[in-house]
Amino acid sequence: MSVKKFVKGTIILTGAGILSRILGFFFKIYLSRLIGAEGMGLYQLIMPVNAIGYAIGISGFEIAVSRLTALYISQNKKKNAFTATMLALIYSLGLCIIFSVLIYLFAKPIAIGLLENINCTSLIKAVTISLPFCAIHCMVSSYFLGRENTVFPAVSQLLEQLVRIAAIYFVIEITGKSDALAGVICLVIAEIGAAIFSISYLIFTVKDKPTFNFKILKKISGKIFSTYLPISANRVILLGVQSAEIMIIPKMLVKSGLTISQALATIGVISGMCLPLILFPATLSNSIGLMLLPNVSKNKNNPDQIIKASNSSLIFSSLFGLICILIFITVGGRIGAIAFKEPQVEIYINILAWLCPFIFLSTTFKSILNALGKSSRVFANNMLSEIICIIFIVVFIPLWGIKAYLYGLLISQATNAILQIAGYCSHMKKIQSKDC
Repeated sequence: MSVKKFVKGTIILTGAGILSRILGFFFKIYLSRLIGAEGMGLYQLIMPVNAIGYAIGISGFEIAVSRLTALYISQNKKKNAFTATMLALIYSLGLCIIFSVLIYLFAKPIAIGLLENINCTSLIKAVTISLPFCAIHCMVSSYFLGRENTVFPAVSQLLEQLVRIAAIYFVIEITGKSDALAGVICLVIAEIGAAIFSISYLIFTVKDKPTFNFKILKKISGKIFSTYLPISANRVILLGVQSAEIMIIPKMLVKSGLTISQALATIGVISGMCLPLILFPATLSNSIGLMLLPNVSKNKNNPDQIIKASNSSLIFSSLFGLICILIFITVGGRIGAIAFKEPQVEIYINILAWLCPFIFLSTTFKSILNALGKSSRVFANNMLSEIICIIFIVVFIPLWGIKAYLYGLLISQATNAILQIAGYCSHMKKIQSKDC
């Protein structure tokens, strides 16, 4: 990929991502004012269920599609690229449907036994419906990213947010509901809209047809699962740990002296208001990561190109992170507090602002390591940082309250960024020593 094309793709994805995040903020601000901090806490509490479904049925397949499409296109095998996408889509849909049905049937036991809140039952049932539609959207987006076409992912991202915003109005008007369930229903409607758009775009723009040669299908399936299995296994375990975090935090906050209502409200403020603000600038680093994945996959045997791209990412992520810290601690926190009508937002933002450079660095170097086939290294780094965070939650929240969680996030993310960069440097040294 040329530098010009890389920059152009990053700009398109970043522009769409920024617009999408802005629209997302309008949605969350409106939703938070409707359902309050406690309602936002419930909304965030059931998201790990959806995240685990995503890890099982989607995450590994979408990376496989992006990598294989880039590889086959570079070899002028467009038919194989489209075949890989269709196979991954079939596998992804199958797993997502099975997962959704199981979770729907056992929603009540999960709400009572794991989340310890029966009010989550209807939310869990609703959110699982979105997974098969999300699978369609993600596979098609990954296919076009692999083809270095960033227009579709950008447009579909914006469309999803616009549908979600329109849906919140109609859901409230039609059902009369203004609770966490209304927010989840809007999420489902947005995924359905994105899936319909994805299929339509694919049909009208792609003329390639998948191959029906059994040997080729078997070979491509093997390549898909060789990427899917380690990535999905890693993410399921990692998300299991992260889900445990979210479930443990309310209990630890109660031990610190809060009521369960206050604990849920605190989670709602941090997860539903503060972290989306902090992650807003990460749109750019996410775009760079998305563009790096197919680029590095194609240049695995060209270390000079990889080093050039990674050095630029390192410098940019560090400088951009420092700028974001300055903005957040001066005006960002105050603006967030006014927008959400929640004074605590400013206090928490001033602490969380220091996450920015570490999030940007870890995002870009995770993409590079995944493209280099070092997913196990990424997983090990993530697990270590999560263990650090859990220690802060279990040991220090009962003593210091929610600020212990915020400091735990800072230390764990800093550790993660350092480990990802160290993993990359170690791998590149091995490659260069072989070439000598």
